[in-house]
Amino acid sequence: MEPVTITIASLVLPVIQSKPFQDFLSRAGSRIASDAVRSRFNDKQGGGNLPALTEAQQRYLVAQNDREERGLELQQLHLALLHQRHQQDIALGLQKIQADHDIAHWSGLLSRDETVQLLTQAQTQHRLLLLLSEPDVSPSCPETFQHDLHREARAKVKQFLEQHYPLNNSLQPVEFFGKFFKSSVFDTQVKQLQNLLPGVPAVVLYSDLTDEMFYLHLYAWGLPEPLSGMVEWNWEEAKDKLEASGVAEKQALREIRKTIVALYQLCAALLADVYYLSVNPLHEPRVFHLSGSADTDTALAPYFAKLREFQQQVREAYEQDIRAGTKRADTSQDTPPSGPQPPPVENIHGWPADKVRDLQQRTATALGKPVVFRDSMKSGGVGPEMVVIPAGSFLMGSPIHEEGRSGDEGPQHQVTFAQPFTIGRYAVTFEEYERFRRADDKGGGLGRRPVINVSWEDAQAYCQWLSAETGQPYRLPSEAEWEYACRAGTTTRYHFGNTITQNQANFSDSIMGSIAGAFGIGQSRTKPVGQYPGNAFGLFDMHGNVWEWCADAWHGNYERAPQNGSAWLEGDDDRRAVRGGSWGNVPQFLRSGGRDWYDGADDDLGFRLARAF
Repeated sequence: MEPVTITIASLVLPVIQSKPFQDFLSRAGSRIASDAVRSRFNDKQGGGNLPALTEAQQRYLVAQNDREERGLELQQLHLALLHQRHQQDIALGLQKIQADHDIAHWSGLLSRDETVQLLTQAQTQHRLLLLLSEPDVSPSCPETFQHDLHREARAKVKQFLEQHYPLNNSLQPVEFFGKFFKSSVFDTQVKQLQNLLPGVPAVVLYSDLTDEMFYLHLYAWGLPEPLSGMVEWNWEEAKDKLEASGVAEKQALREIRKTIVALYQLCAALLADVYYLSVNPLHEPRVFHLSGSADTDTALAPYFAKLREFQQQVREAYEQDIRAGTKRADTSQDTPPSGPQPPPVENIHGWPADKVRDLQQRTATALGKPVVFRDSMKSGGVGPEMVVIPAGSFLMGSPIHEEGRSGDEGPQHQVTFAQPFTIGRYAVTFEEYERFRRADDKGGGLGRRPVINVSWEDAQAYCQWLSAETGQPYRLPSEAEWEYACRAGTTTRYHFGNTITQNQANFSDSIMGSIAGAFGIGQSRTKPVGQYPGNAFGLFDMHGNVWEWCADAWHGNYERAPQNGSAWLEGDDDRRAVRGGSWGNVPQFLRSGGRDWYDGADDDLGFRLARAF
């Protein structure tokens, strides 16, 4: 680092000693450890089979046994695992941009093309992004600040990062953008950018300069939680002291600019090292090895001490996870799993049908089940047909540009099912329900038609009865499970595509037809299940025929919705979510993301079963 005549440590140390920064460091040591060890030995879903290891995780577990001799490989694998996780967020970001195609700029931050390019690059290489905003300089500041400061900062920070955190370094690469923003930015724009690029770890340095004070703001995401801080400095007071000591005004302003640039460099190093320590317990902070004058190194000693303390916390937590994981791994060897394990969790959003079916078949084979099966009942016979649904992720909800979309179908959000589950091949039929209790068919005929005129409580009672009959945990599906199963990898309005015909589902082709059907005029109402084509998972009548009860209480949007696929039970207990549309609805109500609510039984409302393995 360049020697400076002003003590930088006194400016940066308040950031490190601030409560948000201290809270982050104190928690991080106990929270941050190997993603591979956590994913292998800690079941975050609270029980059940652990997801199968990815290839990178398998290589990691081999390498950790010999970590002293293969430390470099371990660090590279940490970053490879992290990149795998970020790639899903990046893919969702790209989809969001495609959905918001009519938006050319996000609050003047950057263009759509630039954002797509940035996300595309992030998919191929893991690195920390460092964005430097042009300072917001008051017109009353000296002219040199308005014309020279941002150019010097951009050039010097770029040079500094290329020297100490180069992109060709596989362990701590930092990519720098000095002209990323079109103008100076502040908190609101920075947080908007975080929402747009959540899967791209980033540090933003932005500042404003008054005629007296310099304020440097730090904001970083990609850590276990966002980290922010601020450096403030009375540059006018420093200038007066320099001039009082005999330094000419021009030289004093140059020293002020050099100090501000050095602050940028040190804060960039601080956040880069904290980020790489938070994802790689074996990271050795580069700032420890930066060359500088003896005075500078002495002044920064308290900063170095705090960073070393953080490094020690991280490594101790990592070692504890290694020891705990090794102990559990040794225990698991006593009872090795029988047969193949389910495939790893993958993001199936946008997958073609053949790839979806292959994943489903591999999951069923690993679980020792056929794709379609029926459970035996104590009283004789078998239960309804159930279909194996593989673990995976998808984007739940409808994109804002989708024709027919309602406001309650957003915001779109990623949902991940860590474990496979099963769902009914068809809606429960009258003949299946009749073994439990008689239901009113409204003259529509019994047999293989979906049962109707059953309340949410009736459906729950059937699930409890069937669970007792089979010894298996039957229940209603969550909204997330229903939509994931319905889409079967598709991203279109229906699992058939963006249009639907009456050769594909039972629905009304017009508003008038819908009204007439409600009064029983010229309408066939429900039809036997399975008469229309199924989706890639082999599920039938997901669109039309009858609305289907879900386990969830009704919510008017997906703000704070669960992201693990579970039912959202807290909410409006008097109204329950339903999915799929019915014989009396026009096509827009049948869409994969379409949803509604009911508060009681009706003749266009039935249900479908789900259960875990």
